[in-house]
Amino acid sequence: MTDADKNCTLARESDEHNSALSAFAPSKASHKRRRSCTLMITRRCNLNCSYCYESHKCNDTSFDMTFDTAKRILLSEFTFVQASPDFDEIEIDFMGGEPFLNFALIKQVVEWLDVCPPPIPYICFATTNGTLIAEHKDWLFKHRKHFVLGGSFDGTDEMQTVNRGSWKDLSANMKLLLEMYPEQGIHMTVSKATLPNLSVGIISLQRKGFHVEVALAQGVEWNSADVEAYECQLEDLAMAYLTTDRNLKPVNLLSRYLGGIDGSPELTRQKKYCGSGTHMVAYDYDGKAYGCHLFTPIVLGCMAKVSEDIPFLCPDVVEDEFCFQCVLKSICPTCAGFNYRYRGSIGTRDHRWCKLMLAQYKMASIFQQKYVAAMEHPAIEDVRYLRAAVTAYEVISASVWDEAPFRRVMK
Repeated sequence: MTDADKNCTLARESDEHNSALSAFAPSKASHKRRRSCTLMITRRCNLNCSYCYESHKCNDTSFDMTFDTAKRILLSEFTFVQASPDFDEIEIDFMGGEPFLNFALIKQVVEWLDVCPPPIPYICFATTNGTLIAEHKDWLFKHRKHFVLGGSFDGTDEMQTVNRGSWKDLSANMKLLLEMYPEQGIHMTVSKATLPNLSVGIISLQRKGFHVEVALAQGVEWNSADVEAYECQLEDLAMAYLTTDRNLKPVNLLSRYLGGIDGSPELTRQKKYCGSGTHMVAYDYDGKAYGCHLFTPIVLGCMAKVSEDIPFLCPDVVEDEFCFQCVLKSICPTCAGFNYRYRGSIGTRDHRWCKLMLAQYKMASIFQQKYVAAMEHPAIEDVRYLRAAVTAYEVISASVWDEAPFRRVMK
């Protein structure tokens, strides 16, 4: 009996087990239809990350959003969401630059909403580099119910220094973030320089108690050597989860559901991966609306595109002809904003990612089979992931991959 046969047998025998927590599926799945409203409250930032895509940051406070502008935007958004059949609630995201450089506005908005709550459920959120939160500790603890922080940290202290420069007491600030928001994730970006330490960086953060979401840096000249390093790091990470760190929940690089890899790419249309321009909106400091923060002036400068300039609702504009025959295309990550930022079209994907994604999904398919096979009583969701992983591995292994250009071709 092959490993695939054994895993399929396990899947059939384990369907009745549904009491265990899933190792792969989100622990808190929300069925609410959420409108994401981003306020670009400053163009200032106190770090200079090597992979930053915001090319038009500056220290000019005249680009800080005012409370009057924020209040006007939000009142309009509340009215829109309340009347819309598409949404049940709203998330208000504060972004920059580093949003805590305009903390006065965050404080004003959150306290205003505490006193005058909107007619719909809401949550305020900010992603921070963590450098400035300690001085606002008491206020943050007091307002945790309606204001949530997500941290951005790139692995070990050494990896953080390589990517972003050093900052004293940052580890203490991240510990504070964990104490205040234990269920909230840390976003980790992987650059070419930190790729060789990817596994160590992820495990070190998880051992400290953080939930970690990992992404490769965009706009980077990834090459064949990087692909080899990436595959080795994913294998090291998989082995850690299978042996020494079985108690840690596998990160998104290895735990993503692989059900979209079914061997029939010609039957699957490419889809827009996010709600940019539909479920999402980003307002610049002056109140102008954009599809998401990646279309705003801090990223695109004078080439910024307001929502009306991008046909987000047209399905054809998100398709890339290069990918039509690829079996990975329905789950291969793509971002309309990054596509436009680096290639001038919301549909044209970064083809330098092809080998990276092949390595990732092949390793994920192997890992998920081994991980679930070692469970005594897998949850139904884990069994569903297992079945998809078996199919994905078979499809990837049976495919022929053309090197120039690199894509899957029909066998």
